[in-house]
Amino acid sequence: MEPVPITLKNDRQGLGRTAALQELAERKKALRERKRQQQTEETITPEQFRARMTQRATQKYIDIDLRKSQKMCRQFDEEQVRI
Repeated sequence: MEPVPITLKNDRQGLGRTAALQELAERKKALRERKRQQQTEETITPEQFRARMTQRATQKYIDIDLRKSQKMCRQFDEEQVRI
């Protein structure tokens, strides 16, 4: 049997740092590859984009109306308590 070789560390990084960095780089590479594949598979037509933007704008106005309605109800409730 051969003895375990001794390696001296000259840097201030931890023992598993290089392995952790390699693993992190591999994960990022895999994630980038998945995103690239999804982008090529999911091409959006201009009509789909317009429909999505219209839906978002409509939802925004609905949310604003809801908040205003809730505020008015709260004010009415507070006036009822005062009387």
